[in-house]
Amino acid sequence: KNFDRLRSISASLLGGITKVNSNHMIGNPINPSWQLKVYLSNEEYLKEISTQRIKNYRAVSEKLSATNLDVFSKDIPNNCVPQNFMCIDKSGGLCEKFRSNGLGAVRWPANELPLLVRNNPRQFPITNDLNSKLVMLPCHQNIGFEQINHMIKVIQN
Repeated sequence: KNFDRLRSISASLLGGITKVNSNHMIGNPINPSWQLKVYLSNEEYLKEISTQRIKNYRAVSEKLSATNLDVFSKDIPNNCVPQNFMCIDKSGGLCEKFRSNGLGAVRWPANELPLLVRNNPRQFPITNDLNSKLVMLPCHQNIGFEQINHMIKVIQN
């Protein structure tokens, strides 16, 4: 329910949605507001955000090397700004553990996995297996090393 609500809110901000079928919706993009244009034209601010996200990604990666959690990619390619840190939670429960400790984490693709794939685990075993194990940890510009250390403590406990 919350995901559908979030999807519709996001889509409405983009100018509405067109429902293609029960699993797919296409946003109807509108021209960005003058405020968004100003925000996106501030190259110094965008560079600052990019730099902090890359630092956070690398810090999370370094700290996770001391845990038994598998990471999807230890480093990021040049000219890439991470949205989150993807790891593989073989034991399950990490997402819920993070949330119960006040930390943001999400599973992906989770409910976005097409029903055809989700309902046919024999035909798509790897995809369904990863769907139950991929977890996105925060590495955005608003977290600092204190929060990263707290994340690692939660993982180790």
